[in-house]
Amino acid sequence: MAEITYQQLIDNWQLSQKAGADWPDVTVLIWLNEAVNDLSINIPPQSDEKIDCIDDQHVYSLNQFLRDIISVEYPDGDDTPTYLTRRSVTHPEFWNRAGFYDFQDRNRQATGNPLLIISANPASAEDIIIVFTGSYGADGGLTDEVPVPNQFHHILMLFVNWRAILNEHAEEIQDPDTTTLLISQLMSNADRSMREYHEAIRRAQKLISRGGYVEGAWSLDKYDRIY
Repeated sequence: MAEITYQQLIDNWQLSQKAGADWPDVTVLIWLNEAVNDLSINIPPQSDEKIDCIDDQHVYSLNQFLRDIISVEYPDGDDTPTYLTRRSVTHPEFWNRAGFYDFQDRNRQATGNPLLIISANPASAEDIIIVFTGSYGADGGLTDEVPVPNQFHHILMLFVNWRAILNEHAEEIQDPDTTTLLISQLMSNADRSMREYHEAIRRAQKLISRGGYVEGAWSLDKYDRIY
């Protein structure tokens, strides 16, 4: 985890700006939080969670920042790990065998937390281990630590650069200097900053993916929901 605050990251960015550029820290903080949220989508952090089972309970509330499940191990502790297969709870075979789970993200809107549903009848002495992708959490304040790993801080800065140029362009449109080509220059700079940001995202995705991008045909169970 990072050990630098939002304020420190903003100070570093402010020092890198050209003379005359003066963006309030609170404005840069907004852009930085947007960058963190965007990174959660493009390079979501991976984590795991242990769930203590309750006798015969099939439904469990999950971490509110969970985005998707990578694996569900149940029961925990076997010499050879046993992993459940994802299948829609509406599938007619779901409750006929103990080896299935479903993940209902749509429940987030009702309670703030997604749900895990397993087809097995668990015992209170058992555990479930889930590995999942999540997000970097709620928006941070100036004194909060940046939750993004250090190796991705340059991506956050590229996003902030892009936002700063876009805002400079918007301000110039409102009060243009007709004696210069500043508007077109700013638009060109914004386009270049956007491409640099997305290229940095793609490079980071390749670095953290063991086999690079995997492309190919896939099939969808007719009972599975499409969100």
